[in-house]
Formats: sequence, structure tokens, C-alpha cells
Amino acid sequence: MTGYIERAIKWLLIIVVIGVAIHTPVTVFIESRWPEYELLVKSWKELLLGLIGVLLAVVLWRRSLLREVLSDKIVLLVAGIALVHVVLLLVFDNAYVSELAGLLIDLRYYLLFVELYVAGKYLTGTRRDMLRAAVIGAGIVILFGALQAVALPKDILSGIGYSDQTIKPYLTVDMNHDYIRINSTLRGPNPVGAFAVIVLALVGAWALRHRQSLRDWRWSVATIIASVGCLIALVASHSRSAWIAAVGAATMLLVGVVPRRMALYSLVTVGVLGVLALGTLWTLRDVPVVSNVFFHSNPTGGSPQKSDEGHATSLQYGVETAANEPFGNGIGSTGSASLLSDTPVIVENQYLFMAHESGWLGLGLQLLLLAVVLIGLWRARKADWLAFGLCAAGVGLVLIGLLQPVWADDTISLYWWGLAGLALGSSDIIKTHGKTPTKRKSHKKAKRAA
Repeated sequence: MTGYIERAIKWLLIIVVIGVAIHTPVTVFIESRWPEYELLVKSWKELLLGLIGVLLAVVLWRRSLLREVLSDKIVLLVAGIALVHVVLLLVFDNAYVSELAGLLIDLRYYLLFVELYVAGKYLTGTRRDMLRAAVIGAGIVILFGALQAVALPKDILSGIGYSDQTIKPYLTVDMNHDYIRINSTLRGPNPVGAFAVIVLALVGAWALRHRQSLRDWRWSVATIIASVGCLIALVASHSRSAWIAAVGAATMLLVGVVPRRMALYSLVTVGVLGVLALGTLWTLRDVPVVSNVFFHSNPTGGSPQKSDEGHATSLQYGVETAANEPFGNGIGSTGSASLLSDTPVIVENQYLFMAHESGWLGLGLQLLLLAVVLIGLWRARKADWLAFGLCAAGVGLVLIGLLQPVWADDTISLYWWGLAGLALGSSDIIKTHGKTPTKRKSHKKAKRAA
């Protein structure tokens, strides 16, 4: 019986990992034709994650592992974050629908993180199956994004329901149609850029750790195709935060492979080059190409309020609210969840977003978990390419979080946090070269019989 449940868990996880890569166009298609099913369709992944959690608890209980898992420090930390959210849900009296949406948005990626962390640790074959599913999902996003950038009509998504009432089929840089921003199968250009950074970091980490495999032309070609596709999607997203993240992720990959004595010099070199690049861009800010691409400002017109002004206003509001409201404003008080209430609020910073909803305590716990995960991935970087790539990508996403609530996007958060849980959970197996760790034998001499 337990074997059947384990197989069901793996298949449900595969459905979530692949499905979340394509669920936006499917959701838009259904929403545009049968709007009464909109909320049910949008919450399919959260429902499946809840079912997976129940089935996983049954397996752990039948294998007498439930107590061990519940005493795990990482699991306890996630439970603490969830508890804070539930308490705040009871304390604040926000709109019911926005609270429910906010709870799902805030906790769904932590739930998948724990599920894949536990499954990777205790269910044989989970890592292999999840990586295959992730490759399929990532391939769909990157391939369609690259085709959308170089070959497909810019409004191709209009045919399945994309519009001003649902999701725009494409965006532009400050209303300049010479600079199209692609959506791929995600909810917008910024998530496309962030997703491309994750895949690029993973491809780079794999290539650095499997240099011998690159001697086979098939692996070399596959690596080049994946890298080029990611770069096309990254550039076509026109997401400046993602470009910064790509530099941060590449820096972490560099630091991870150079000798320790060279790490500091590498960081300093990257920092100096970054400052010089920013100085050059600022000097050339009035050049039309630079103005459009890097400053998102159309010198011949554009929107009345520039995006940088909106970022600054949102940042100022977020800082003031976080400073004046130590307990936050409750779950669902900001972001897309707040759009379901009478007082919508947009905070374009992941950490101020957290503070706005869950206060200083919630922010502190979530930053602590993020730090624990990144440190764990960094420590496993030499033994596990997956951990290495996710650590680099995580640093990039942390940088994106300074400019937008990166974890609010379901595909980005579920992919990175889910794979991070998988990498940490399977790290013990990786370190023992695929063998399940065994208990250390005692070297004490046996007492002689009297």
C-alpha cells in the first residue's frame, strides 16, 4: 500500500512541476471562456500541494518517520512561518477573499519546498523524476519565449484569450513598440527574465561540474542550445532586475569554481566592472537605445509616469509602512491578493512585501529560512551541481527581490524553492555517491565474556 502512495506522490509532484510552467495560458484560456471557474482553475496547484502533503504524512507515519521529520530544524522553521501567518489571519480583519489568496501566495512555495525536501530525503528516485519534470517544464518556457522573441507574431497569445481584461499578450518598454517584452508561458516579462536566470545558472553549474561530459558533442550542443535560448528570453524580457540577477548568479558561479584565495579578487573585479558599466550607462543615458533599454524611458513620449518613478514611490511607501507597523497589516494586504479587496496596495520589494503582511517577526523568520537554504546549498556546491546552480540562481533572485516581489510569482517561487528543497533533501545521498548513508560503526572493542 505504501508503495502505491509513494508513486502517487511522485506523479502528483511531476504534474505540479510541469503544470506550473504552462498553467498561465491554460488559466487565461479557461478564464476568458468560462469565468465562473476562474478561482478553481487558478488554485489547482495549491489543491494538489495540499493533497501531496496529506499523502506524504501518511507515508511517513507508516514508515515511522513522522516524528523524525517533525523534529527537523528546517521543517520547524517553515512551520513557524506558517504559524505566524495563521495567527495574523485571525488577528487582522482584512477582506476574506484577499486573506485566502494572500495565504496561498505566501505559503505555497514553502509547502512545496518542504514536500520535496522530505521526498528527496526519504523517497527513492524522487530526485531523478523531479529533475526530468523540471527539464520538461523549463524547456517549454524557454523554447516558447525564444520563439516568441525571434519568430512568432508578437500578439500570438491573443488567440487563446490574452487581452487587457486578462493578461496582455505582450508589453512594451514605455509604450515604444520597437522594444517588445515577451511573456512566454508566464505571467509577464519580469518572471520570464527571472526564470531564464534560474535555468542559466543551472546550465552553467552543470557544465562546470560535468566538463568531461561536454566532450560528447551531443551534450555540448544541448548545453549551447539551452544557454542561447535562455539568453534570448532574458534579453527579450527587457527585465533590468533579471539582467542584474544574471550578473549576480554568474558571479556566484565564478566564485564557486576559482580557488579560495582568488574569490575575493574575483568579487572585487566584478564590483569594479559593475561600477564602470553603471557609470558608462549613466553617461550615455540620453542616447535613445540606452534610454529605452536600460532606463525604460521613451525619449519621444511614453507613459506620463515612468517606471522608475513608480518604483521609487512604492519603495518609499513600503519603508514607511514597515517602520511604522511592526506587526504588519495582515495577510493579503498587498500585492495581487489585495486587488481582491477595496484597498489594493502594491509594494515593489519582496522584503517590504513580507514586512507589510507579516510584520517584523514574519520577515525575520522568512529571511532566516532563506539564509539557511542558501548557506546549505553553498556548502553542498562541490558535491552537487544542482545545489551549486540553485545557490547562484538564489543570489540572483535575492537581488530581484530588491526591485519586485519575486516570490509572488508562482512559477518562479515554486521552481526555485521546490528544487532547493530537493537539492537539500537529497544532498546526503549525493555526498555518498548514490548510496544511502549508513550509521557509523563503533570502533570500541567488545568486552570479553567473563
